[in-house]
Amino acid sequence: MKYLFFDIECSNCYDKEGKICEFGYTILNEQGEKEFPTYYERIKARLEDNNNIIIGFSAENDLQYLSYTCSRYGLDMIHFKCYDIQKINSIINGEKNKRSLKNIFIEMFGHNEYIKYKAHCAKYDAEMVSKIFIELCNRKKLSLKQFLEEYKSCMIDSIEYLNSIKNKSHRKANRNKWRKLCKEMIDSSEQTPIQKTMTISSCFYDDNNLFKELVLLVKKLKLVPVKKVEEAEIAVCVDEIDLNRLNIELGDKYAIKLMTFVEYKKTIYCENAVEI
Repeated sequence: MKYLFFDIECSNCYDKEGKICEFGYTILNEQGEKEFPTYYERIKARLEDNNNIIIGFSAENDLQYLSYTCSRYGLDMIHFKCYDIQKINSIINGEKNKRSLKNIFIEMFGHNEYIKYKAHCAKYDAEMVSKIFIELCNRKKLSLKQFLEEYKSCMIDSIEYLNSIKNKSHRKANRNKWRKLCKEMIDSSEQTPIQKTMTISSCFYDDNNLFKELVLLVKKLKLVPVKKVEEAEIAVCVDEIDLNRLNIELGDKYAIKLMTFVEYKKTIYCENAVEI
C-alpha cells in the first residue's frame, strides 16, 4: 500500500471557478507547458488506483477546481476518496478556524524548514502535506493506517461531495428566484386582491421541476406569494411527508393553513375557474 499526497494550484479563480495550472503529488514508499488533458489519464490512474490512499489539504477546494477543469475540457470527473489533513489537524487541535498549510508547517517544523520549499508549487505543497501527516501520526503515536482509521470521518468522496455542492447551488438559486418573484408579484398592479397570501416549504428549492411548475402557476394565476411564514395565510408543501414535517416545525406559532402542492393546485384552479 502506498500513500499519495496531492495539491492543486490554480492560475485564477474568477467567480470561484479555479482554472488548474498545476497538479502536484508525492508518494511515500514508492519504488522505483502542456494543458490538463495531456496529464488527465495519468492523474486519473493515480487517484483511482485502489492501492493508493489519497490525502490532500483543504481537499474540498481542490475537488471543486478539479471538477471545473474536467468539465472545461469535456472530461469525466475523477471518482476517488481522499482524507483532508487540514480538517484532521483542526480536530486534533480543537480549532474552529482552518489554518493554512504554511502556518501549520511552520508551527511544526519552523520557518527555516519552510523556506526550503517553493511557495504555491503543487509538488512542494504535497510534500509538506506528507510531512505534516507523518508528524501528526508520530504525535498521536499511531501507525499511518491507525491514524487514518481514527479520522475516517474526514474522508471525502469526490462525486458525493460535488453533488452536494451542486444541490446547494440549485437550492440557493431557487431560493433567490422565489424572493425575486415575491417582490415582483407584490409590486405588480395586476395582482388579484382576493387571492390569499401563500408561501412555500423550503423543500421546493431542492426539486427544480416542481419549483418551475410552482413559479409558472404563481405567474399564470397572479397569486400572492410572500417570503415569510408570518405573512402568509397558506403554506404549500411538496407532499404529505413535507406537510407533517412543517406542521411539527411550526407548531401553533402561526395561524396558517398547510396544504400539499397537489391539494393547493386543485383548490386554486377551482377558485379561479381554470381547467387543470
